[in-house]
Amino acid sequence: MCPALVLCSLLMGLTRQDDANSALEAGTQKHQAGDLKGAIDCYTKALELDPTNLKAWAYRAAAKADLGQLAGAIEDASKAIELDPTLADCYLTRMRCRARLPDYPGCIADCDKIDSKLTVWMTT
Repeated sequence: MCPALVLCSLLMGLTRQDDANSALEAGTQKHQAGDLKGAIDCYTKALELDPTNLKAWAYRAAAKADLGQLAGAIEDASKAIELDPTLADCYLTRMRCRARLPDYPGCIADCDKIDSKLTVWMTT
């Protein structure tokens, strides 16, 4: 492959990553300001740019849960857990949504997976 093409591809990848991080940050600001629909739109944009963006999946799950979009929140939290099964916050989001459905067996299963070895990095 042409070295210039490789360099261009790398730079485009960095730009997409930067754009995804910018969308994530904008979503976080909207979420904190109470604009949940705007936050979801920003998190969705971040995921379009980088489908492996763990925080975008987790934060969109939390925003959907806050809006009462429980099925969507469960899907997003499950995707985040698939990417990193050690994130306690994602299990907590999914567990709360399952409790509200109610899906008590699913809620209990998530509760059983939460222990001190899991990572907590999101403010719930």
